Amino acid sequence: MLRCKSGINKIEIKHIEYCEVIHRTLFIHLTSGRVLESIGSMDELSRQLEEYGCFLRPHRSYVVNLEHVQSISHNMITMSCLTDIPIPRGKYGEIKDAYLEYAFQNRKVMA
Repeated sequence: MLRCKSGINKIEIKHIEYCEVIHRTLFIHLTSGRVLESIGSMDELSRQLEEYGCFLRPHRSYVVNLEHVQSISHNMITMSCLTDIPIPRGKYGEIKDAYLEYAFQNRKVMA
């Protein structure tokens, strides 16, 4: 359940593609292309999503659903919707390792 500006919305975790914060407003981007706005902190949202095991916070302003990552390069993560999420300098290795660990645990890697 998510309290948004438009009211209370029930959303399935698998439908969250990524979340971003801009000027204290949280934007939850869904796989349908819909964007929900909410007030809150990225720290709190990140903590709540952490328990699901498929979310990663690569940048202080973003949380991504690893299920919807299309590719990772040295400076950005490209999501299924083709949105690019920046990777801070020096965090590529940590992010790549977390993604590969998730992919191997969920049998999404081909030998």
